[in-house]
Formats: sequence, C-alpha cells, structure tokens
Amino acid sequence: MKYCTDPERIQLDTEDTELKCFAMPLVKLSEVLEKLKQKLKANRELTVRPIVQKKVLDLLKQKLKSNRMLTVRPKAQSIISPTVTVQPVSAQGHRTDSSGVPHENIAEITDENLLFLKTQRPELIDKIKNVVGILDHLELSREKEAIIRAETTDQARMRKLLDFTTSTHAAKRLLQVLWKQAGDVMEDLEDDTESEDDDEDEVVNEAWNDAGDDEVEDEVEDEVEGMA
Repeated sequence: MKYCTDPERIQLDTEDTELKCFAMPLVKLSEVLEKLKQKLKANRELTVRPIVQKKVLDLLKQKLKSNRMLTVRPKAQSIISPTVTVQPVSAQGHRTDSSGVPHENIAEITDENLLFLKTQRPELIDKIKNVVGILDHLELSREKEAIIRAETTDQARMRKLLDFTTSTHAAKRLLQVLWKQAGDVMEDLEDDTESEDDDEDEVVNEAWNDAGDDEVEDEVEDEVEGMA
C-alpha cells in the first residue's frame, strides 16, 4: 500500500483495481461544523418529512377527539402543516336524546369544567362513592334529585348526575363539591391528565428533534460534497 504526501488526496493501490478517495483536512471539517452551527442558531424554516408531519397531526386529532383544550407551543407550530387549521366551535348547540335530557356535543364544549366532566366521565362514574351525600351540597331541582336518589347504585346515580350537569355553573359547583367530598379521587384524575399532557409534549418534542436531526445530516452531506 502506498501513501500519498498530498494531505488532501490519498491513493490506494491494490492488485486488482485502483481506488481513489479524497480526505478532507481537519481545518475544513471544523469550518463545515461551525457553519452548520451558525445556520441552526438562525431562525430558519426546517424541512419536515411527511412521516413526522403525520405523527404531529395524528396527535392533534386525538386531542380534539378526547375533548381536551388544544394548546400548541410556538416551536411546535412550525412543524404543523399549514393546510391544517383548528378553529373553535360554538358551544351553544345542544342535542336532545330520546329521554329528553339535553346532551351537548363533545366537540362543542369550550368550558373547562364541562370539558373535564365529559372527558373524565367513565372514571367519575366508576370511582365516585356516596353520591347521595354529594347531592346534599348541590343546587338541583327536587325532581332531578328524586330521579338520582331513585337509582340503586352509586354508579347509576353518578351517571344521572352527570347527565343533568349541562350548564357551566352546575359543572363548576359539582367539581367544587367533588374536591371536598372525594378529593383523593380527583387528585388521581388530575395526575392522570397531567401525565397525558407530558406524553403529548414528548411526542411533539421528538418530532421537532427528528426534523432538526434530518436537516443537520442533509447540511453535512451537502457541505462535504461541495468541498471535496
């Protein structure tokens, strides 16, 4: 094997074929890395692969379906497709089921208290006990209270109570009573909600980091090819 004295060129000779390659000096390599650092510090638009866009958009759709408040940090907004827009929907529309109890479409709810009761409905029905005691602290009509008390289990009573809680004032009052009468259950539900928020933030961060890593790789390849 023969070594070339030229620091920018190394020639390798073999018995069967001759291979030639170019070696970049450390000085030029450091210049490339420094240039990439400066580009990343600038506010430049990142190119995001379709698979990353799909991951973020799926996350946003799940947030809307789960009926939770949608908040997107400024950094994450830059990786969302501009063709997708999220608009608030009026909360005045109501539907009435066959039982005559007003039922608000989950996509139309904007009040945080009503939103919490709707999203946590299964857990509240399953975990809240002594619903009769909770009724004593609420401002229900005698008719509604009688209907709830007529149920034979706490789960059935809680289900009816949630059905009757359709106004923002009633939702706020119910949550206040639940925190006083079943604070341990409410703390668990709040912890679960915060955990889900952290998981969603992590997905968005991963998508952002993925986009940044892809740009760095592309920039390195372009700079090396241009200086070789």
